[in-house]
Amino acid sequence: MRALVDKPLRYLLSLAEPKLPDTDRWGLALGAMYSRINGASDARLAPHGPLLVGRSIGVLYHSWGVKGRGREARHGEAMQVLDWLARQGHRAELAEPGDREAVIDLLAWDIARGVNVARHAYHARYISAEEAWTHIRGAARAAQESFPSWAEYGQRFLRGRLRWRTERDPRFDRVVARLSKSARSPWRRLDWRLPLAPPEAKAP
Repeated sequence: MRALVDKPLRYLLSLAEPKLPDTDRWGLALGAMYSRINGASDARLAPHGPLLVGRSIGVLYHSWGVKGRGREARHGEAMQVLDWLARQGHRAELAEPGDREAVIDLLAWDIARGVNVARHAYHARYISAEEAWTHIRGAARAAQESFPSWAEYGQRFLRGRLRWRTERDPRFDRVVARLSKSARSPWRRLDWRLPLAPPEAKAP
């Protein structure tokens, strides 16, 4: 029931908020696979409206171990997860030494997950908008420097996930295909070579 009410509420909130610049929509699009699968929005930093904060808390608790006592503890844990994904991630754990292809595949996987974590951590009120955007913008620059196109990024993401899980999830295959082909997809609307904002730019 909350999800049914949250969607129109999220829409009303989006009308009151300034539209995100293309540079920040570009960063959010790196995690669009998760938005499409989970019924989230890419029009604003928070993936869901205020009635569904519990979803973000649950994602961070169950998938990332962000469960400290008190807001300060959870802030530190969320930032630690984001720092790990940006600096090391699954590519440091799963790629064999010298396996460049594995590193690139897992980098795409880490980038998408990092954007998703930053959005949920902001929605759960564990980190500030500035902290979330700093991570997302840094991830965007890393992605643009490491991959030649949205299509390549999407395929590398799928391969990275397969290296992590070792079995395919048809939902991700379908959503990456739609993002690559649909005229309504941010991957089709936003040029991969769009000049991006620096990580320290002021949050919208």
